[in-house]
Amino acid sequence: MTDPEKARRFLLERMESMEKSIAYRDAEIETMEREYGGDLLQLGSKHFGRYLLFERKRRLEKEEVDWCHWVISLLDKSSSSANQQ
Repeated sequence: MTDPEKARRFLLERMESMEKSIAYRDAEIETMEREYGGDLLQLGSKHFGRYLLFERKRRLEKEEVDWCHWVISLLDKSSSSANQQ
């Protein structure tokens, strides 16, 4: 990453995309929970696998957003250190 500003913009765009995806998954999971209730957690339920996949994807997307925040904080620290020298 030779251009911190370009990297920062890319990460912010990535985070925005992930946030939209997370909102979609949240809504889908809420719908599943409302419609199928406790059946979702039953191994034999035909919705069990879909529920697991949506939850897994949501967790991965949240981790991606956290990682982007972490990288941006590193870029900010690096930029501020470079400005002080």
